[in-house]
Amino acid sequence: PQGQKGELGPEGPRGPEGPSGPEGPSGPEGPSGPEGPSGPEGPSGLQGPQGATGNPGLPGLQGPDGDHGLPGPQGATGDPGLQGLQGPAGDQARAGATYTRWGHHNCPMTADVVYFGRIGGANPSEKGGGSNAQCLPADPEYSAANSTTPKRAYMYGAEYDNSRLLVNHDIPCAVCHVNRSTTYMIPAKMTCASGWTLEYHGYLMTSLGYQSKLEYICVDKSLRNNNRRSKIDKGLLLYPVEAKCQSLPCPPYNATMEMTCALCTK
Repeated sequence: PQGQKGELGPEGPRGPEGPSGPEGPSGPEGPSGPEGPSGPEGPSGLQGPQGATGNPGLPGLQGPDGDHGLPGPQGATGDPGLQGLQGPAGDQARAGATYTRWGHHNCPMTADVVYFGRIGGANPSEKGGGSNAQCLPADPEYSAANSTTPKRAYMYGAEYDNSRLLVNHDIPCAVCHVNRSTTYMIPAKMTCASGWTLEYHGYLMTSLGYQSKLEYICVDKSLRNNNRRSKIDKGLLLYPVEAKCQSLPCPPYNATMEMTCALCTK
């Protein structure tokens, strides 16, 4: 029979090192060490693509005014503007017309008196002289004391010479100014056309048929006189005018009535 197990003897000397065993599994990662110093700067990399456009920045402060540039070319003509308001009336001009009011020493209320006087003209029984009546001023002026001309024409006064009117009375006249530009005398009428102003109306008068020719004049209906009644043997005698039937249609003309007339302005 096997005896009892004895006690362990003393530890023997260390034996030679045996070969390395296989590598064991990695242990858990240890904590990071302290950060080392920065290395030298590396070379620049390649330029990257352009980035997206950023948002507009805030407006900057206004800079100082620049120098004036050269004038540009003239632009095209614009459309006409709206018509402006009518301006105030200007001063009334003195343009207008004048006429003679035969047979009256004053002008109508619508006209200004240029001057007044008496009718004069040639003696119809003498050759020569003017064929038109004149309104002679009441205050004549002369440039020499005496005339030295051996031959001369004469200016005679005028009178009414008709039994139905003022016989042998001097005839007054007046030259009148109006602020209208046109005048005309219309025979055989006492009114004016529409739009015209009647200055006066009266009787158509001239010299007798067998005497020298005188223009027809329109003598005011009032047949005024100069309060001077003196029969003249030589002078301008005015007679009313009547229509001569057959050469004129009667009616409407009348051979027994004095023809009328009217002085009109516009």
